[in-house]
Amino acid sequence: LSLSSFAQLSVTLEDSTMCPGDTLWFKASGMTLYAWSDTVNLDTALLVDSVNFSTTTPGMYTITVLGYNVFPVDTDTVSFSITVFDNPSVSITSSAGNSFCVGSSTELVATAGLSSYMWMPTANLSDSTNDTVIATPTGATTYFVYVTDSNGCMGMDSIDLYVTAGPSVTISSTTDATNGYLCLGSTATLTANAAGIASYEWSPVGSLNDSTGMSVQATPTTTTTYTVVVTDTNGCTGSESI
Repeated sequence: LSLSSFAQLSVTLEDSTMCPGDTLWFKASGMTLYAWSDTVNLDTALLVDSVNFSTTTPGMYTITVLGYNVFPVDTDTVSFSITVFDNPSVSITSSAGNSFCVGSSTELVATAGLSSYMWMPTANLSDSTNDTVIATPTGATTYFVYVTDSNGCMGMDSIDLYVTAGPSVTISSTTDATNGYLCLGSTATLTANAAGIASYEWSPVGSLNDSTGMSVQATPTTTTTYTVVVTDTNGCTGSESI
């Protein structure tokens, strides 16, 4: 992009728009010496024909360059405007919150309507280039999304996800059933041993006196494998069989 006055001075612009933190190059020509009006955002402002403009603040900037000729004495000016766009604002929400059970998934949703998306790390994600992805992390993970808007400006957000392991559970039984044997007609007490448990579910229920207690009475009529599924106060589950 080139600009010129009615006299001798002309200015070539690398571009007239930019994103915060970028740098644009301007070059004046047609005269001997040059003075640039912006002493804050230019890397130099006096006597040179080529300057670099950079700022992190969005807005409209007007820059004037004054050209001098020593012999014959002459001056000329050219003014131009630079638009600095704002970086896009982006945020991430998680359908399952920030903490959930191992093996579970959550939907991560970034602000919609932007030109491009890139999620990182890509491991355990259903996709890495859409505004909505499914994450199934196996451990604590920080996910980042990098976005680009229609002006080519970039934004970024991140979210921390924490994975809670399921409860560890063992089953103990009365002496008669400890080695896996029980006389026909006898009853064994089975106890689920786990910490922080909110609920118990035993199966099969046909030969049990209860299916939801920590301890149950089993009176099987044939060889039977009993399983207990426990749910802790975080909603995570664990299981064990005997």
